[in-house]
Amino acid sequence: MKLWLLLLSTLLSAQITLDEINSKPASRAKNFLIWQFLKQDITPDQADKAFDQMENVNTKLFFMYAKKTSRPEIQYIAKCMTISANELLKLDDNSCLQIAMTPWAAAIYTKPQIKQLQQRVFVQKTKNYLDIMSSDMNEATLVKYNPSDVLTVMNGAGKKYREDHFNHAYSKEFMTYISGSSKISKLVEATINDEKMDQFVPLLTLIDPNKLDASSTFFMAMHYLLENKKELALSYLDVSNKKSLSQIDKDKTIFWKYLITQDMKYLKQVAQSININIYTLYAKEILNIDTTNYFTAEGKTLKSKCIEDPFAWIEMKKTINATPKNDLHSLADDYGKKNMLVLEGYTLEKANAYKLENYIMPYTEYTSALCNDDKAFLYALMRQESQFIPSVISSSYALGLMQLMPFLVDNLNKQMPNKISCYSDMFDPKTNISFSIKHLAWLNTQLDNPLFKAYAYNGGLGFTKRYIQSGKFTTGAYEPFLSMDTMTNVESREYGKRVLANYAIYKKILHEDFSIVHFFDKLKAENQISHLVE
Repeated sequence: MKLWLLLLSTLLSAQITLDEINSKPASRAKNFLIWQFLKQDITPDQADKAFDQMENVNTKLFFMYAKKTSRPEIQYIAKCMTISANELLKLDDNSCLQIAMTPWAAAIYTKPQIKQLQQRVFVQKTKNYLDIMSSDMNEATLVKYNPSDVLTVMNGAGKKYREDHFNHAYSKEFMTYISGSSKISKLVEATINDEKMDQFVPLLTLIDPNKLDASSTFFMAMHYLLENKKELALSYLDVSNKKSLSQIDKDKTIFWKYLITQDMKYLKQVAQSININIYTLYAKEILNIDTTNYFTAEGKTLKSKCIEDPFAWIEMKKTINATPKNDLHSLADDYGKKNMLVLEGYTLEKANAYKLENYIMPYTEYTSALCNDDKAFLYALMRQESQFIPSVISSSYALGLMQLMPFLVDNLNKQMPNKISCYSDMFDPKTNISFSIKHLAWLNTQLDNPLFKAYAYNGGLGFTKRYIQSGKFTTGAYEPFLSMDTMTNVESREYGKRVLANYAIYKKILHEDFSIVHFFDKLKAENQISHLVE
């Protein structure tokens, strides 16, 4: 991380006490308190007592703790985890070597050197994949190993290593053998569009599609579509549809069958879906069917600890989830009578088994100054980020209604006239929305397309610009859907689609003219570089 980001990340730090941490139940909200506590000037003993209460420790937080604790075993593990690959062979400590060893790290060494490393590690799985990497790695040798261990090497040693060692014309028996591991789907996605795997990629059709997951079979379909093998593409879409767990993914596969065949029966099938997404909105607009399976309302903020305190919200959510299905409508009505719009909308959507979707517009006193287009985009993001709950905390500690990352909060805080003193202020709707409006105003100076702004909000401006400038969203066949659905950044890909659907509904609610069909036509026809504001 750059120095300026490190400096910014220390600007806001309310004093969290160990007693406060001890008093809270295990949860992500408690983890966030501990994260803040570890940034403070604390003793090693205090760090230990806090860290021992953590759930689901990630690498970043582990290294924060390692800098504070005096526990030698923690400092030892942290030191070994940071050893560079080119230092491994010179390392005298076998236990440290075991901690530092990965297929990617071993990939820089020769086979005799890897054999030396293999003889020094003691975890069997590590010994297995190093034994594979030190072998001649031909088909006869590879089938002697567990397919999971083979795929650990193929997936984990890196793109160049895979191209150098596995671009061969294997037999059908071998392809069937390695497909015995669930790791095969990851290999398919990693290789399907790799031009340097030209001998291996044609063999992917030898794998039983039923052994692959929904994502990898979809990518197989796109690959064969680009090779003009439409029947093969359609068959993989069928498998992907059966494997898909979410309705949007099922709708996507059927929609692509329409794009390939231009058969209206598929479009009609998509239009019958109960889910609001870009595919169903597009299908219904073409078929002149109005989208009605949503509810909306607007209102001012009713201050409520139960949704503005992360720990109180955890308990409130448990209460709602424990409410019998037959009583959820009554509970939603009670919230409505108390002018608790956010809880009313949250409960009503659940009461309708998500067949009627929640597109409320709360916090109107903080959004009233926005033009309707900016307001539609703000609510589109808010719905996706937090379901309008102001005290939500993500696993990466994004905060509140608009899920602002702490480093971004620090940066924005420098620019705001009304500064905050601690991160918990971001659970106040007024504060979170005002910071978000400031950030979105800047984003508007960089991009002028709601889809691209959604990508940037989630994955960063740099990522978004690189993706656009890499030749995506051209006038080629199946665009813009091909560029949207083959983005390898899964989180940003799905995020962009969901926000765009939200945006379309909010434009309608705000009586703004918006055609998603026209939007996609325009996205394909224009030079997308023009959407990067100079």
